[in-house]
Amino acid sequence: FAPGEKAVFCTGGRDGNIMVWDIRCSQKDGFYKQVKQISGAHNKAESHPPPKWKKRRSSTRGMAPSVDTQQSVTVV
Repeated sequence: FAPGEKAVFCTGGRDGNIMVWDIRCSQKDGFYKQVKQISGAHNKAESHPPPKWKKRRSSTRGMAPSVDTQQSVTVV
C-alpha cells in the first residue's frame, strides 16, 4: 500500500484470514466486499507436517486447524 492511501486497508481475524479492502469498488447492497482474501495467514509454518496417524480433528468449527485462539491480531 502506498503511504497516504485512504481507500485500501486490511483486516485480520481469529479465523486465520486477512482481508484486503478497497472502498472505491465492490460496494453492493449497502456493504463492501473484500477485494482479496489471504486464507490461513496466521497459521504457524511447520518444517514438516505431523504424521497422519497423529492428526486430530479440530474442535473449533470455522477456524483454520492451527489457529491459536489465545492470540489476537489487530491492524490500524
